[in-house]
Amino acid sequence: MTEQNIHLDKYLMITEEQDIFILHDLNECIVGLNSDMRLVYSYQKMIKHFMKVMSYEEAIEWIDYNISTIESPKSFQILYD
Repeated sequence: MTEQNIHLDKYLMITEEQDIFILHDLNECIVGLNSDMRLVYSYQKMIKHFMKVMSYEEAIEWIDYNISTIESPKSFQILYD
């Protein structure tokens, strides 16, 4: 990882009312809603977003370890485009 420390809790919010996961600061990565009305994020757009502060390989590793592992139909969906 780079010297900049990025923590998952900065990017994740769970609303108590509807149990919806919103990845903070990743609005530019949203590409729509799934059939359950959950947010859908573009994997490629997330990579580009995190490459602002880390390398391509580091961005993929960070997303795969910290974001992909919490993806579920009840939270949000990642579109691997």
